[in-house]
Amino acid sequence: MFFIKNLSQNNTEHETVLQDQLLATHYLITLTHTTLERLGLFDVLRKKTEPAAIDELSKIIKVRTDILEACINFLWSTTNYLEKNGQKIILKNNPPKWFWIATYKPVFDNLESLLKGTKKYGNDVVRDGYYLQKMSITINNPVENYIVQQLQEIKEKSILVDLGCGPGTLLSRVSAANPLIEGLGIDVDPIITDIAQKNVMRSRRPIKIITADVTKIHFWKKHIPSNVNLIFSANSILHELLRDGEERFISFLKTLKGAFPGSRFFVTEINALSPQEIKNMRSNDYKFFMAMFMFTHPLTEQGLPRSKKEWLSFFKKSQWSVMRTEQPKNNDARIIYDCLL
Repeated sequence: MFFIKNLSQNNTEHETVLQDQLLATHYLITLTHTTLERLGLFDVLRKKTEPAAIDELSKIIKVRTDILEACINFLWSTTNYLEKNGQKIILKNNPPKWFWIATYKPVFDNLESLLKGTKKYGNDVVRDGYYLQKMSITINNPVENYIVQQLQEIKEKSILVDLGCGPGTLLSRVSAANPLIEGLGIDVDPIITDIAQKNVMRSRRPIKIITADVTKIHFWKKHIPSNVNLIFSANSILHELLRDGEERFISFLKTLKGAFPGSRFFVTEINALSPQEIKNMRSNDYKFFMAMFMFTHPLTEQGLPRSKKEWLSFFKKSQWSVMRTEQPKNNDARIIYDCLL
C-alpha cells in the first residue's frame, strides 16, 4: 500500500519476520483507520486548514482523548498522511477512504461463524448499507458519465429506472442533464433508500425512490406510468441474482424483456476472472481488487461475477440485443452493456 512507510524488506535473512510485521501492521492500520473514518475523524480533518489539537478532536467526535492519541500516534508512525506537531495534527495527504473494507467489516468480523455455518448472511450478518452507498459514490463516476452522456440525446419524455440505485446519484445527474427524463430508484436496503431519498430531494427533480427487491417486478412496476419511454440501469447488481442459478437468472431476464419490450437497458458488470487468471496477473492493483471482489461474493450469498463472454451468452439466451459494449476508463474491470430489450 502506497501510504505505508519505513517497512521495506532490507535483506533475505529477515524476510519472513518482516513479512509477518508487514501483515500485522497492515491489519492494524486498516482496523484503526476504518474505525476513525467511521467515527468521523477524517471528515473533520478534511475540513481543517490549520492543525487541530487532539483533545479538541476527541470532543468533536466524542471519544476518549488518550485512546484517540494512541491511534493517531500509531497512524502517524506507520503512514504518510498525517502531520503531527506535539498535540496537534493535520492531514498531510488525503488518506484512502477504504469504504470497501468498512462495507464488509461486519462480514469479516463474523468470518469464523460463516465458515462454521453457525451464522448466515442475510439473517445474522449483513453488509453495512451506509458504507455500501458511500463506496458506490467513489467508484461509479466513470459509469455514470457514460450513461449521462448517452441519455442527453433523448428527445422524448422518459423515465430512468435504476435497479439497485444506491445513493441516487445517477438519477439526479441524468435528470439534471436532460429535463425530459424523470427517475425511479429501487433498492432493497432501507438504509440506502433513505439516503437516496434525501439526496434526490436536494436535486428538486421528479425522482421517486422505493424500497423493493428488484426481482419482484410486479411490485415496483406499478410505480411506472404507462405509455412512457423507459430506460433501465443496473450497475453491478444483476450478477447477485446468479446465486439462484443460471436458469432462474435467464428466466428473470426474459421476464424483464416481456414486461418492458423495446426498453433500453444499461447493464454494468465486472469482467470477472478465474482464480488462476487472478494469480497470474502482473498488475497488483487490479489483481488485489479482483481477488477481494471475488472473495466477498461467496461470503455474502451472492452469485459470482462472470466474464464478458458469459454475460454476452446470458443476454443472447434471454433474447436481449446488445447494441454496444464500453469500458468506462482504462484499467477499469467493469464493462457497460448497452442493451435493447
